[in-house]
Amino acid sequence: MIESILKEQPALARHRAAPLLREREQFLSHLLRQGTSHLRVRSIAAYLIHVVLLLELTRTYKSSKCRSTRG
Repeated sequence: MIESILKEQPALARHRAAPLLREREQFLSHLLRQGTSHLRVRSIAAYLIHVVLLLELTRTYKSSKCRSTRG
């Protein structure tokens, strides 16, 4: 899927090597289905890599019900 928005080999290599490729691709596919432009999705894809690396994410986590702490 990532190949449909990125054409440059260095960019493709970075995306394939970064963690959570499947999850990032699912999110990017969702954006495309919602009508987000390819240019915007390409930009978001770059941000996602930075976020994943900055937060040192390597796997997904299942969460239980989310509770709001706001009063």
